[in-house]
Amino acid sequence: MAKVSELKERARALEQQGRLSEALAIYRHILNHLERTPAIKHELPLYVKVGDLSLKLGNPTSAVEMYEHAAGHYVEAGSANTIIALCLKIVGVDEARAGVFREYAGLLVEG
Repeated sequence: MAKVSELKERARALEQQGRLSEALAIYRHILNHLERTPAIKHELPLYVKVGDLSLKLGNPTSAVEMYEHAAGHYVEAGSANTIIALCLKIVGVDEARAGVFREYAGLLVEG
């Protein structure tokens, strides 16, 4: 299997070529393989990348799911600023989710 860095480089090249679906598939592949490993902590921005690409490809539901997944990991890391940015992305896609700020603030306080 190729290294994560090589896969990310390939995906970025596909993005630059406008081949977003193919890039998205590679990013998802990386996340699927790292999901339950300690290495996922170093690749959390990929969740955001997958969310952004999903949104560009017309799948807002998937985008929100990825942003929420990322936020869950960032709660564990105690990264409040990143969680705020993710909440802004979530609300930007789905205004009805305005309560997400309170939800993740509560999780941060509990943690």
